[in-house]
Amino acid sequence: MEIFLVGGAVRDELLGRPVVDRDYVVTGATPEELIEAGFTQIGNDFPTFLHPQTHEEYALARTERKAGKGHTGFICDFSPDLTLEEDLQRRDLTINAMARGPGGELIDPYGGQTDLKHRLFRHVSSAFVEDPLRVLRVARFAARFPEFSVAEETRILMTEIAASGELQLLTPERVWKEMSRALLECRPSRFFEVLMQCAAIQALFPEFNFVEMQWDRTLQALDAAATAEESLFVRMGIIACALEQEAADSLNQRLKTPKQALLTCRLCANKFSVISGLLKNEVAVEGRAEVLLELFETADAFRRPELIQDCLKACLYFLCTEAQCYEEIQDVALRNSAVNTALIDLCTLPHQDKRPWGLSYQVVVASLAAAASVDAKELIKKGFKGIEVGRELRKARLEAIQRFLA
Repeated sequence: MEIFLVGGAVRDELLGRPVVDRDYVVTGATPEELIEAGFTQIGNDFPTFLHPQTHEEYALARTERKAGKGHTGFICDFSPDLTLEEDLQRRDLTINAMARGPGGELIDPYGGQTDLKHRLFRHVSSAFVEDPLRVLRVARFAARFPEFSVAEETRILMTEIAASGELQLLTPERVWKEMSRALLECRPSRFFEVLMQCAAIQALFPEFNFVEMQWDRTLQALDAAATAEESLFVRMGIIACALEQEAADSLNQRLKTPKQALLTCRLCANKFSVISGLLKNEVAVEGRAEVLLELFETADAFRRPELIQDCLKACLYFLCTEAQCYEEIQDVALRNSAVNTALIDLCTLPHQDKRPWGLSYQVVVASLAAAASVDAKELIKKGFKGIEVGRELRKARLEAIQRFLA
């Protein structure tokens, strides 16, 4: 029995990145031998085990043979006669097909170290096309390692997978898992750019009917939100800013996203123009309090303030990709380049004093706080009953907003 550290841990160590998860491959062993050694078996498709002390994952060396369609249509062989090289050959990318031996020596049969040096995503073997999930995985790796590019021969295989119809066979849950992880990487725009390069966007996300300008703005805003380490729901909301509500609902319902994602996206799609008008101070002063209160009521902001907060942030990021929003920036070079990284950094929420419309954003948030401070119990104490309470509560909230804006 021999044990090897494999995959992402070896890759990240060579890149000088923190190693978070360690996975191991075991050769020359059977499931019974590992169980006797105190390991706990998990998973049904192939034998994977948890170490009795560290609880890290150990998997028997295996090969896979395509026996159906989709991501799960494989037959696994985990014979003790299989070699480490045979196990590594089934992996997706060369940079994920390296190992460390028991003595710490690097084992790199497929050129992963060279591809790391050249910052290249390259498939290990032609078996790459057998698993449609790999299209999404490569795109997600691009969001994590934005300095890497996809090898042309690998991009061709990804395009073949997209054209085969197998992407549509991936479960919604698996697509959402890959998408949500990509959105939380440092450069989420790369996830979508790679999918576009292999013609996979339409198959995976048919709701994305953006025109080119909207698409560019969406990707810029996503990267700005990533710079500020915003939540997943803010980043989903940014995507919805360029969608109709029907498309936003369809995307979330089809992918079975968390309810908060659905509600945030619905709000962003439905209310972006209203919020844009408020942030740009395009709403008439005499009607601003009423517009704010209607927005808060539609968003159910008094019961779920986190939704309107996420929506406001998402709309602000998207709005700040408009070139004209930088008119107040004195540096001409920055003002004239809406895609400049330094400029996008000015859109991030930690820099409220520098961001265009930062003050307007704070006014909207403070207006919500003013309206939310109205206590319905005080109205009941004054003798209001039934529907009167609701009517007077709305009146009091509107007055609270008006006082704040005055």
